Amino acid sequence: LAAKLFCEAAEAGLSEGMTRCGFAYNSGAGVAEDPKKAVEWYRKSAELGNGTSQRNLGICYRAGNSEKKDYNKAVDWLRKAAAQDLPDAKATLGGMYERGLGVPASDLEAEKLYRSAAEYGDADGQNNLARFYENGRALPKDYAAAWAWYQKAAAQDHPAAMNNLGFLYDQALGIGQDRVKAFELYQKSAALGNEDAMNNVAESLIWGEGTEKDVSAGIEWSRKAVEAGSSRAAFNLGRYYDEGKIV
Repeated sequence: LAAKLFCEAAEAGLSEGMTRCGFAYNSGAGVAEDPKKAVEWYRKSAELGNGTSQRNLGICYRAGNSEKKDYNKAVDWLRKAAAQDLPDAKATLGGMYERGLGVPASDLEAEKLYRSAAEYGDADGQNNLARFYENGRALPKDYAAAWAWYQKAAAQDHPAAMNNLGFLYDQALGIGQDRVKAFELYQKSAALGNEDAMNNVAESLIWGEGTEKDVSAGIEWSRKAVEAGSSRAAFNLGRYYDEGKIV
């Protein structure tokens, strides 16, 4: 019913309705999933100046939804959305600069956008800014600052931030070592589908770090991580089978 009403509003010319109708088609929420229709509604709304649709359209061009990937168009639409101070658009545009997609790669530009998004409270921006502090990209390496920003993002249930924060506790980077806390964070992140966290849960169980040692449960988590796409888990599991010491 929501999708039906949003699309009726879209047909009547309401840009917010176009945005929500596009999202319904993009996610298959209440209607059959149809990326092409999603892009059509996002574009109509974006051309009317709707910042959320501008961001969504940029993401569609980045991912290649319904059409081939076009990083230049993605950047153009993300810039329009970022100019309206949409923090998630800034965080996404920062990722384009970090990876050099549609723009020359620039950690400095990425950091500016991540920081602006983070200060607005965007969890992606907070996680990425923390990652730059952790790795010393465009900023002096600062584990305490990384911990503080990961903490903010993790408080919003950001899966990668939970895993990254767990790693800082695990390795005593910017905070006292607390492997029990690290394992708790890995578990929460893994439950939300983060493949790196799944691997960290596996390793914690296999070696008994931060939790009771349980090799069989750890191997099961390793398999889950591999299925989710973790190359590190694939390597670790392959090594265990190769050495024959754990399995």
